[in-house]
Amino acid sequence: QELRYAPGAFPQSLDAQYYPTELAVYNVAHQVLDPLVTFEDGEPVALLAESWENPDENTWVFTMREAEFSDGTPFTAEDAKASIDRILELNGPIAPLFATVEPVTPDDERTLTITTSSPLVTLLNSLSMVFIGKADSVGDDAYWRSPIGTGPFVVENYTADDNVTLARNDSYWGEPATLDSVEI
Repeated sequence: QELRYAPGAFPQSLDAQYYPTELAVYNVAHQVLDPLVTFEDGEPVALLAESWENPDENTWVFTMREAEFSDGTPFTAEDAKASIDRILELNGPIAPLFATVEPVTPDDERTLTITTSSPLVTLLNSLSMVFIGKADSVGDDAYWRSPIGTGPFVVENYTADDNVTLARNDSYWGEPATLDSVEI
């Protein structure tokens, strides 16, 4: 099955960390890349973070899900750290949401600790807007022309401001997509 649709605007880039608030970018990124958490009916739901705890008001500890990027590379806490760090380095529209975040520390491959200078009760909501890319690639502009993610689809073809073709990621960690492809 194939879905074809024409939105009102096409993504000028697939860099969901540089353009996190642009709907056209978000719509594609949401199919290719996953955040640590998402929200359903106003409640946080685990995605790439399998679970989390808040042992004190300034500390959040996330346990990462066992998942792979579409190229077979294992997803690790280092990928989450690099993606959050890049959001902060870019100082873009969602960076202020992380203003009190101090260190983001991968304790091991599956555990990530985020420490804040003051309580940050909105952290889970903010993390739902951070799409996780590969740690060794998120800072490279070339990566964002065809990002490799952990999502249900992979980028098959992309032409800025024109079209995007996505194909089902058959190695997706979650429930597989019912569509074979999506053409935007």
